[in-house]
Amino acid sequence: MMKIFKKVVLIHLLMLLIQVCTTQTSQAPNKSTFKSFDVNYASAGVDVSKEGNVQFQNGTNIKVPVNAFVDASGKTVKGKVDIEYRELKNASEIVASGIPTNYSNSKKQQFETEGVIEVRAKSNGKDVYLAKNKDLEIKLPKNIKAGQNLYHLEESGEQSSYLKTPFITQAYAQNATDSRKWVLVYEGSKAQISNDNVPKDSSDASQKPQENKNLDGTFSLKLNLQASPELAKYKDTHWMYAGKGSKNDPTSEENKWVLNETWDALELVQNLFAPNVVLKGHTKAVATAVFSPDGSYLITASSDYTAKIWSVTGRLITTLKGHKDFIRTAVFSKNNQYIVTASGDGTAKIWTKDGSLVRTLEGKKNVGIYAANFSPDGSKVVAGLEDGTTKIWTLEGQLLKTLEGHKKAVYSVEFSPNGKYILTASADKTAKVWTLDGKMVRDLTKHRKAIFSARFSSDGAKIVTASADKTARIWSLEGKQLHRLRHRKAVYAATFSPNNQYILTASEDNTAKLWDINGNKISTLRSQNSPFSYAVFSPNGRYILTASKDNTAKLWTKPELVPNTPYELELSNSQKVFRTTIKLLANENKELASNNEKDDEKEPVKSQEKEVGTGKIVNERTIKVSKIGYYSFARPIVDKNSVQIKANFQLDGKKLNNVTVYLISGKDSKEVAKLNRQDWKSFRFTPGNNNRILAVLPDDRVAVFSKKDFQKMPIEEVKKNKAFTFILRKKSKMKSVKALNEILQ
Repeated sequence: MMKIFKKVVLIHLLMLLIQVCTTQTSQAPNKSTFKSFDVNYASAGVDVSKEGNVQFQNGTNIKVPVNAFVDASGKTVKGKVDIEYRELKNASEIVASGIPTNYSNSKKQQFETEGVIEVRAKSNGKDVYLAKNKDLEIKLPKNIKAGQNLYHLEESGEQSSYLKTPFITQAYAQNATDSRKWVLVYEGSKAQISNDNVPKDSSDASQKPQENKNLDGTFSLKLNLQASPELAKYKDTHWMYAGKGSKNDPTSEENKWVLNETWDALELVQNLFAPNVVLKGHTKAVATAVFSPDGSYLITASSDYTAKIWSVTGRLITTLKGHKDFIRTAVFSKNNQYIVTASGDGTAKIWTKDGSLVRTLEGKKNVGIYAANFSPDGSKVVAGLEDGTTKIWTLEGQLLKTLEGHKKAVYSVEFSPNGKYILTASADKTAKVWTLDGKMVRDLTKHRKAIFSARFSSDGAKIVTASADKTARIWSLEGKQLHRLRHRKAVYAATFSPNNQYILTASEDNTAKLWDINGNKISTLRSQNSPFSYAVFSPNGRYILTASKDNTAKLWTKPELVPNTPYELELSNSQKVFRTTIKLLANENKELASNNEKDDEKEPVKSQEKEVGTGKIVNERTIKVSKIGYYSFARPIVDKNSVQIKANFQLDGKKLNNVTVYLISGKDSKEVAKLNRQDWKSFRFTPGNNNRILAVLPDDRVAVFSKKDFQKMPIEEVKKNKAFTFILRKKSKMKSVKALNEILQ
């Protein structure tokens, strides 16, 4: 890969989520290591109302398609856009940029990189983003070294993607303030089967590949696109069996019928997906679980007569006690200061967030309250009752209005985002929209069984309902049914993502499903033991919180279809069902590879590399990317001679704490590891590997442990003790990348 590039990165890889935004990664806040300098950007303007090329002095050329960018609201950008570009060619530039360098899949792994590039875009000084289905074609001045993978750095500044303050230490997290992660988007380190491996004797029938079975072990499927046009995104997909044995292998002799069958439905299930946090403490089923509006807390409501407030790391903060029957809902007010709970004991209770009871709202004697919610301004509370009525109170407890019209219990209540309407869902198979004075203005009547949940979109333009009839339905505010989402059993909850582009449903069939706004199923979370009774997005859309009948709630990273991760594939038609386990390869779906049939200018891939992500290596000098940001050309390396120890660092006789340490190693210094305090307990290095340590101190000063210092280390003693204190020296102030490069020599 590019000789102009020469550096290294230890990189993070995890799954991640289908993004719930149609726009791409925004420019993150400046995370450069030093306050006084950074690696400079080159900038050039381009008129995006037509296709254009941006040429930089170093020879890099970026081809920009027409209408390539959108602003933060998703609106197409017109006129001039400034493209900002830079290359990180060596260890000093990688260190100066401040980019993370860790890769983790339950263990630290070392990476060798040939360099990093970064591309950004601005219009009138504001960040803009690549539009959906738009790629930048980047032609580099030097060849990309064969066998390199392509990685993209997902940034913590993503729109609608992260909470205001990080609250979970993910496997890929760098530290408390930098949650960026490197994600594999194109795999070039595994060569495909070459033509030399094809059987020469075509007359040997046993060596002929069966129909839809490829020589590289992948297979294709016949899909009924006429009956199920939504399957078109899988039309050109090559699947690979990832299970054990031949029983469920679609390429085996006994299952060859699978490849000849035409399938009407296809579902990918993340049966190996694990929650980040499990909330344990309730003794009976958890009915609902929601975030506080600022994303700082979680609250659960249970049949054990209690509601519990949790930190987002899973720590129980307090338990709300006082109800005498099951609690079906518990929600925060919009200002995060109050909580309202609804109970089968016929009351709704208002609490402070520290658990103090403020007020009890009485409904009717022996009539349970099944749902309660605050108005957007926090001045009112609405509650749905078992007898079919809905009551509106002031926060002080004054009854303002009773809405009458449902014939059975009201299971769900919610104010519209503007506070002018109330949405109710009932066991009488209807959902209704009301004015605050009790006038019914919409009656949604197409469900065939009880409706458990009804929610407005955040802009108030749509409604989604969840029903015992095994469907969730999306409606316009005018009452027109737009889409129907199907489960195999009752759907208990349905909600919009914060940006209104996605729907999340929770079902009795042990799944929570993610759908796009047009009703296309995207991904599935599966519970092995218990139905999901509730599911919601975090306020930023990055996480999912579920409630289950197994007495727990679970916090998940939003599911994504991740390359090289096993998934359960279920195929079905009117007569047959087949289940197997597969890995995703090229063109699995619109999120993993472009299916833009208009792109007829692709050059042949000469390096026999496999595409597995949202960027790809087109040829030895060209890449295409569908997100702005950082890209690294790198490959994982394994060194069996490495040593893992507990490391401490001293300077001027004092122990250092909470400083960032870089380990720079390898021939041509192509291995760079950025290590924070939590990494020191498992510090790994390879003796004799051209090692140096750089510690970044306040005020742009650095201290070093040089190559000569490493050579003097008592290696055998260090291996025995599994610990070492590095005595650093040379407290130098850095004023430029050049100065940093000199001190690293």
